[in-house]
Amino acid sequence: MIIGGSSAASCKLISRSRTICEIQGSGVSSPYLGKSVTVEGIISADYWEGDPPGFFLGGRCPDQDTSAGIRVALDEPVAWLNLGDELRLEGQVAEQNYETRIQAEPESIKILSLGNPLPDPLNLGDFYLQDPRSFSYESLEGRLVSLPESLLLRKGEGEGDLLICPVFPPEISPVAGCSLGEDFYLRLAGSREHPELKAAAPGAMISNLKGILSQDQEGYLIQLVDLTAIRIRNLPENLVSPAPVFWHPPALMGLELHNQHTTQCLEHQ
Repeated sequence: MIIGGSSAASCKLISRSRTICEIQGSGVSSPYLGKSVTVEGIISADYWEGDPPGFFLGGRCPDQDTSAGIRVALDEPVAWLNLGDELRLEGQVAEQNYETRIQAEPESIKILSLGNPLPDPLNLGDFYLQDPRSFSYESLEGRLVSLPESLLLRKGEGEGDLLICPVFPPEISPVAGCSLGEDFYLRLAGSREHPELKAAAPGAMISNLKGILSQDQEGYLIQLVDLTAIRIRNLPENLVSPAPVFWHPPALMGLELHNQHTTQCLEHQ
């Protein structure tokens, strides 16, 4: 007997609504890997020319150990989505190239509101103040970040082949940071779109970086989203530290303190 004109065959399994923070989780992979989820957030960046094309959703997260951003991957670009759109969408949680993402179909996307302010970028200078023993970029995966100062270490030919070292804020102990090593370095994606950045030489100071912190098989990188504010200045060779991870701008720290920190780090190593 069928009651109300429905049957079990017409039932549809509805995915449960989750926050971005719940989907990202605090571990290396998502606790919802392979599951269908519904999530809400604001488009903080888009990469329609990426492979695959898609965008990043941003939200709020009370737990500092989990990220408030996530990549949404689509099979093809969607012309009717814009930065600042608040969305609700359904998709399957996946891990690709060590990065958590949601694979979604355009038909599952619903726009809730338009023209919202973008989520505030996290200043990495503040993030580095945490305990170096628990330092990890994993909790920032998919999140919009800014980096006030960095030092260009190496250049390559391909996309994401600019290797930078974030400049420590004055409050960080250089000896404590020695243990971070290459885990502290970041690559830049999208740098080829900026002529001065493309032409910059190793040893240059790069200011005002802004982008999405993401991950691939080679490590963590910033996918640049705002190229207009970037400033580059070349330093005299005698001011480029042999231990660049502890380089402090002379304007902030003074050359004497800079040399002292470099010596401390080298002695620690």
